Amino acid sequence: MKLQRIVLIAVLFFASHFVNAQKTLNYEHASKVYKDAYDLFYKEKYASAQQLFTKYIKLNAERENTINATYYAGVCGMELFNADGISTLLKVVQNYPEHPKAKLAMFQLGRYFYRTKDNKRAIHYLEQVDALSLTPEEAEEYWFIKGYCYFKTDKFSESKLAFKTIKDKKGKYYDPSNYYYGYVVYKEGENDEALNHFTRIKDSKTFGPLSQVYIAQIYFSRKQFEEVVKYAANTNNKEVADDVAGLVGQSYFYLKNYSQAIPFLETYNANPPVQLTPNDIYRIAYAYMMVNNYDKAITQFVRVTDKTDTLSQYAHYHLAECYLKTDKKPSARLAFDRAYKLGFNNEITELALFNYGKISYELNQPDAIKEFLKFVNDYPESKYIDEAKGILGDLLMSTRNYKQAITVIESIKKPTAANNEAYQRVLYYYAEEQYLKNNFTDADAYFVKSQQFDFDKKLFALAHFWQGEIAYKQNNYTKAEKEYSNFLTHESDIKYTRFYPLASYNLGYCFIKTEQYNKGITAFKKFLESNYAQSAPELYTDAALRVADCYFVSKDYQKALDHYEMIVSKKMNGSDYALFQKALIYGLLGKPSDKILALQQIVNNYSRSLYIDDAIFEISNVYLQNDDYEKAIASFDNIIKNYPNSVFIRKAMQYKGLAQRNAGNDKEALSTFKQLVQKHCNTEEAKQVLAMVENIYVSHGETDEYLDFLKSTECKSISPSYQDSISYDAAFNQYKNGDCEKSSKLFGQYINKFPGGYFVLKANYYKAECDFKLKNLESALQCYEFVALQNRNDFTERSTRQTAVLYYNKKNWRKAFEFYGALERIASSRDNMQVAVTGLLKTSMLGFSVDTAAMYSFKYINSGLSTKDGLLDANTNIARYYMAQKQWDSALVGWNYLIKETKNIYAAEAKYNVALIAFNKKEYNNAKKIIFEISEKFSTYTIWYEKAYLLLAEVYFAQNDLFQAKATLQSLVENLDDGENKEIAKTRLKAIMDKEEADKPKQIPTPEKEIEQY
Repeated sequence: MKLQRIVLIAVLFFASHFVNAQKTLNYEHASKVYKDAYDLFYKEKYASAQQLFTKYIKLNAERENTINATYYAGVCGMELFNADGISTLLKVVQNYPEHPKAKLAMFQLGRYFYRTKDNKRAIHYLEQVDALSLTPEEAEEYWFIKGYCYFKTDKFSESKLAFKTIKDKKGKYYDPSNYYYGYVVYKEGENDEALNHFTRIKDSKTFGPLSQVYIAQIYFSRKQFEEVVKYAANTNNKEVADDVAGLVGQSYFYLKNYSQAIPFLETYNANPPVQLTPNDIYRIAYAYMMVNNYDKAITQFVRVTDKTDTLSQYAHYHLAECYLKTDKKPSARLAFDRAYKLGFNNEITELALFNYGKISYELNQPDAIKEFLKFVNDYPESKYIDEAKGILGDLLMSTRNYKQAITVIESIKKPTAANNEAYQRVLYYYAEEQYLKNNFTDADAYFVKSQQFDFDKKLFALAHFWQGEIAYKQNNYTKAEKEYSNFLTHESDIKYTRFYPLASYNLGYCFIKTEQYNKGITAFKKFLESNYAQSAPELYTDAALRVADCYFVSKDYQKALDHYEMIVSKKMNGSDYALFQKALIYGLLGKPSDKILALQQIVNNYSRSLYIDDAIFEISNVYLQNDDYEKAIASFDNIIKNYPNSVFIRKAMQYKGLAQRNAGNDKEALSTFKQLVQKHCNTEEAKQVLAMVENIYVSHGETDEYLDFLKSTECKSISPSYQDSISYDAAFNQYKNGDCEKSSKLFGQYINKFPGGYFVLKANYYKAECDFKLKNLESALQCYEFVALQNRNDFTERSTRQTAVLYYNKKNWRKAFEFYGALERIASSRDNMQVAVTGLLKTSMLGFSVDTAAMYSFKYINSGLSTKDGLLDANTNIARYYMAQKQWDSALVGWNYLIKETKNIYAAEAKYNVALIAFNKKEYNNAKKIIFEISEKFSTYTIWYEKAYLLLAEVYFAQNDLFQAKATLQSLVENLDDGENKEIAKTRLKAIMDKEEADKPKQIPTPEKEIEQY
């Protein structure tokens, strides 16, 4: 038992000894593993080190080193960016929070998240680190990464404190900490502090380039532009040079060294670090302007004119200056207008208004007066006030926008003599303009008003002339005579004008109209003696004929014959009329042979004469009066067969039948008389021959045949009833007494009571005449039209003319066209034929297609009855027709005729269309030139002025000059009255702006250059 116990004790002893020996062996092995791992860790062999640290932990060695091994294993994992690194370190933090390695683990976690750019999580762990527990190297790194993470999360105050701790220590973090610290204080506006720290590292390979940029920016912010320039000149770093090019350019700009500024500004603007601002563009534009490179300046200024701000106002103003320097006044005018209307800077606003008015004046724009008047009122103390007033004075005398000028002068509180002189002129020219537009009432009033003053003697006298013209057109011949006579009393002022002889000519007509024939002779002879008459053959011929007519009416037949013969012998226009008048005189003098000879000359030599049927009829009458029935019958037959629309057709039939009966040919006479009754029922001639028809039938014992004839004819009222007759006579007596009001009423009663009465034709005609005088135009038209639609009668021609004119005045173009056409077919006088062809011209123009208008225009030109006014309408219609056909060259012929012959609305339309043709031919510069001529010379004709500027916008658009296109349309939108053209301008402006926006490249701002994470 004892032995067993001894053995047991021995075994236990040896076992204990073995265990102790084993422990010693394990400890020594673990220490070596830990030591080897630690050595590998500091050699940055993190993978191998991590394996050994992990192995050591598994050996369950002493607690202290196990915590350390866990910490180092975690660090190795993070250095290798293994996922287990974070969890391992977190174990240290969580399991051993009071252990020193727990604080270091926080630091390592902060380092890890800094390196993975998870700055917020990095800050979370770094803020739990005690910097005093770190080695100096670790502490330096700690303060840097902590400052950096604060910086990246915009906690600049915390960042600043962190970097401040290490910024003065030379070492690994010296450059970056000075850079970021400098950046923070720079952003805080501490430029001196920032400059100090940026200067420290300006030669740093990594941080130097950006530091140098900030150094330049600080000098620039201090307005030390010379320093910026010097600093940039000393850098050899191209990257820096490019980055500070904008600053250098701006510095040279502010030093007013524009030629030096331009290369740097061009470099910067060509490749900006961020999206260019309007100021960037404005600066280079201004620099270009200051070195006289106006085209480039224009290109750049245009880019900064689309805003509504002060910079845009300056840009518009300088843009206008550049346009002036390149002789583009219309463009300059638009830019000045925009600069004025933006109105942010008072000085620029004042200058812009002054220059806008000045260019408007130079371009003869209609708003120049308004703008200068506004300038004078708004800036009475301006240094430009005297110049503005001088220009305003010139404008008031030379402007063609007369109505506006009148308003302006009348608004002057204390007009000077110069103002009143201008007032007389403007009133006169406005009156003249209204006259040309056929606004005779206004014209007359303003001519009278202009005679308040007589500064200009010639214009004072001419006002009398035009008042005479107006009175004559209004059939007030007494007043016209008075005004022409007053005009001629101012001989010394107007003797050498064309109006002086014309007044005598017109006065002659006044005397004819008032039956003062001797005075008429004197007036026409005075005209014929003038030099002007010699150069105006049509007027000369007309005056010569009127002299002869006056002698004729005065029964001085020999002098009349002499004057008519003079016209015939010289083969002047109107010779056919002169021959006819000679024939009439020979008839009065009882010289039938001479009469026939004169009339035969018309028939033989003037086959297209308006007097040919008159001549044949007169010849026929001579034969009839001389009992030469055979020749009379043949001659009357000539009219009946060849001139069916002649006014003499009824008389020719009547006298032919009379000649046949006198020759003993009752059967032939009866046939002729019956044709007259059947074809021209209810005419005087038909009524007159009925007695002879009855006589012939009765003389041959054919009373039944006579009664059958009466039954067959449509002429029911063969003779008037007693009641019919006295009703008509009552009305006609009042008409003869000149009482139109009573006669019109009585004629109306007659017509209503006897609609098929014997005198219904005459009643309608005389009622129409009275109603016309009483200005009961609707009633007059109804009665005239009734007469015009009956068979040819004595009143047909005038009634047809009046019907056409009244429909024309009602603007019923198609009905007027119908009756002008009827008048053309029956006209027996030159005057009526001229009215007919002119009426067809005008109504086809106003109421029908351009094709129809062109057809009647060609017909009018070839009629031989054209007048200057008529030719204007004809050429307009023809040119419009060719425009519709896109036959540009043919259209140009008509438009150029109008431009040559007129200076009024016809020329304005023509000019516009010539510009449109140039545009259609893609001759854009020529189109602009013509539009500017319209602007200068035809601005008062609003419709064409507005259309011209709409076309100008299209020209600019076609030339890809979107700024000018927009500026032109913007000006129209702002200045036009509401209407079609304003809406067109609005629509077009929006379309261009939408297109411009759609075509604009989408610029993505480039972020501020960053340094790679240190």
